[in-house]
Amino acid sequence: MKTSKSIYLALLAILFSTNIIAQHNIGFRTGFNLATMRTSISGDLAEYAGMSHEIFGTVGLLYKANLDENWAISTGLNYARRGAQTKLNQDLELFDKTFNIGVKLVHKMDYLEVPVLFEYRIKDAKSVSPYLFAGANFGYELNYNMHFKSHIIIDISLYEYNVDLTNNRFNRFDIAGVVGAGVYVPLGTGNLNFDIRYLHGFTDIVKNTIVDLGLQHRNVRIGAAYYYPLK
Repeated sequence: MKTSKSIYLALLAILFSTNIIAQHNIGFRTGFNLATMRTSISGDLAEYAGMSHEIFGTVGLLYKANLDENWAISTGLNYARRGAQTKLNQDLELFDKTFNIGVKLVHKMDYLEVPVLFEYRIKDAKSVSPYLFAGANFGYELNYNMHFKSHIIIDISLYEYNVDLTNNRFNRFDIAGVVGAGVYVPLGTGNLNFDIRYLHGFTDIVKNTIVDLGLQHRNVRIGAAYYYPLK
């Protein structure tokens, strides 16, 4: 607990210090989230518990402080849907044709996120320029929905279940590391940004289970943002 408080205080100190020396920018971002979850299960349960990717969306408000022509620090408030899907499939031979039948479970988890990212811009700020960034992402889970589907040629929705997150079985707070790269494109008085980032969750999603699931988020995000400088 003391370590977590120290991290938060250090981040706040960095953000407040930029108010004196930085050029400030606000903006918005939207994009796609190629989401899955890692599990530590092995053996006979591995195939059953295996997760595959599902595509969701993200949207958010941004704040960035340019420290100089190359370095910047950014944060904001994002809404992101995370999750994954689990499939159980079986091929069926019928009328000399093969049909794939099965069931699909789609995990839909809605998060509010506060990223804290450090950015290095490779070229000067007046031209199209690539940049690299890394940092931390702090999330809080708002909602968890499990969508059951059957698959016979096409997906057919069967049932949706809203999971109770207040029963102390889930870690609603999530901490993840973020790395990525993008490009700045000057547009009007601001900058249009395109980036790709990888989010690596460190927090177990489920807790207090008989079987240690070891579920953690793994996300690849592709998005676009627009930053407008504050005078």
